[in-house]
Amino acid sequence: EFFHHVSKGRVQRCPSACQEALAPPVGDIGTRPSSPRSPPRRQKHSSHDLAGKSVPAGGKGKEYGRRVHAAAEMLAYGHEPEEELEELPRIRTVLSGLEGAELMTEVECFLPLHEAVVRGAADLVAVFPDRVEVHDFKTDGNRRNEDAYRVQVSVYAHAAASLGLPVRCFLQYLSQSITVEVDALPLTELQARADRLRTCNDI
Repeated sequence: EFFHHVSKGRVQRCPSACQEALAPPVGDIGTRPSSPRSPPRRQKHSSHDLAGKSVPAGGKGKEYGRRVHAAAEMLAYGHEPEEELEELPRIRTVLSGLEGAELMTEVECFLPLHEAVVRGAADLVAVFPDRVEVHDFKTDGNRRNEDAYRVQVSVYAHAAASLGLPVRCFLQYLSQSITVEVDALPLTELQARADRLRTCNDI
């Protein structure tokens, strides 16, 4: 599938309805070519590869970010984190706006492109009856990397589109208490970025 749920170190499949929508096309990505004339394996990239290098964003470090993400996951499933972090009130505010949705955290996404497949993990996916929302949590102190983050959530959005519902994308700057809705980049732009990565790898 293009999309599955990872929680607390265990892989949990999406609900059956999601599984049907996310079934891959015949000739799954990464399967061994059936004959010498079959196309070559697709290159594998991460969503961060496509986004490019980030710049200093005045954040609190990767370790702190991991703690915030872990706390957000606990809150999403109705548990209180043991550690008190200043971002918790903002996380609660975000979650309160998702009432009525099925929530999935750390959703691993696979986006097949021409001669490449892009992999990433969405922090929070909220599935409503009429739409899907992708939320990406950030602890940056500014918005200098927003263009790069837009690339990342675009990968998640196109993977989530396989659910057959409209997808909206949100960057949640938790440390700044700012929510930014972004439009997903078209697949042609993501493909162009993957092509540039392939060209660089071939040099």
